[in-house]
Amino acid sequence: MMGANWRPDPVETIETKFALLPIKTTSNKLIWFKKYVEVKVYLDSEMSHPIRSNTWVYRYTESEYMLRILRK
Repeated sequence: MMGANWRPDPVETIETKFALLPIKTTSNKLIWFKKYVEVKVYLDSEMSHPIRSNTWVYRYTESEYMLRILRK
């Protein structure tokens, strides 16, 4: 039996950040002094975990992230 405060484990978390220093995105673009979206994925489509860390980290510009959402 699960408690009253039980929640399923998250599959991914999404954070909006600001790049003060140059940062490379997943598509190899440089972002500097702009907002970007960082998506941390805990499980992939085959339900396997990453080997070297707890998450896979994907960085997108705001327009790339909008395209990602529309493709889902």
